[in-house]
Amino acid sequence: MLIRWRYFLHRLVRFEYWDMKVFYFPVAIYLLYLAAKARSLTFFAAANPAMRMGGVGYSKYAILSAIDSQFVPPTLFFPVATSASTVLARLEQEQWQFPLIIKPDMGERGQGVERLINRQELEQYLQMFSGAFMLQKFLTLPIELGVFYHRFPINGKSAITSITRKHFLTLEGTGKHTVAQLLEKSPRYVLQLERFRQKQPDLLQKILPKGEQLRLEPIGNHCRGTIFLDARQHISPEMVAVFDQIVQPMQGFYYGRFDLKTESFEALQRGQLQIMEVNGVASEAAHIYQPGYSLRRAYSDVFQHISILNRIAHENKQLGFEYPSLKTFWQAFKKR
Repeated sequence: MLIRWRYFLHRLVRFEYWDMKVFYFPVAIYLLYLAAKARSLTFFAAANPAMRMGGVGYSKYAILSAIDSQFVPPTLFFPVATSASTVLARLEQEQWQFPLIIKPDMGERGQGVERLINRQELEQYLQMFSGAFMLQKFLTLPIELGVFYHRFPINGKSAITSITRKHFLTLEGTGKHTVAQLLEKSPRYVLQLERFRQKQPDLLQKILPKGEQLRLEPIGNHCRGTIFLDARQHISPEMVAVFDQIVQPMQGFYYGRFDLKTESFEALQRGQLQIMEVNGVASEAAHIYQPGYSLRRAYSDVFQHISILNRIAHENKQLGFEYPSLKTFWQAFKKR
């Protein structure tokens, strides 16, 4: 019972675990204020004319397709629900091998994203999922980042305001404890225990040799135990120039986060990166979820980004882009 209370208090005092509705309540009030000034509840959708509703209910594949292929991992798109046999035939035709990443064409916060290691997992996934989806080759590059970029439409000034480095759920063996026991020892990782009981029960009984490290989760989402680290110290003019080049063919993209992998920060500054996903107006500057980041600083950073979003939307309105109707936005929102 004492342990349960310790874990409960651990989550209670760290806003990174809070329900999004609770954390974003003050932000919602600010958005309503900006909406009143703009006389439109959907003003923010004008920030990214290149994306449906600015990046709500949009096609991930469509926006990736606008990027030069050198910056995107090999991707296969299936616009409708597809049988496993058809997908496997396509993989054989393209000479693709597992592991692969599969993800819905629409979705947020990593919902439905999985790494598949064999055809059986592909078949199981497709039995549970219907709709458009993508397959990407799994990237073994060592560093995964979320890079938040914006560019103002009128003066063209651009900046990177957030870099989040992802530290995946990894355990270090003691030679004595099972994987389950190692998870139980961490107030952060114990939250993943039930998921692994359902997904990989045999793995939980394994005893790791002393000093051996085991990465349990290849998907870089906070809800899967990934630790988000503030890496803004790596922002440089060279890096901004790289993203200026990337967004050039993305006509109408001004605000959002690029989820990517790279060999090193030096390689990133040379333009050596692979973009797995692009997020629009619903993006978060995820560095705020670094353990120990203060709530005051987090809200300051969030409001700063909302202010940038507001300015970009207002400038696009000046340039002739109309705010969508509430009905049109709601239809897109329901599809996300």
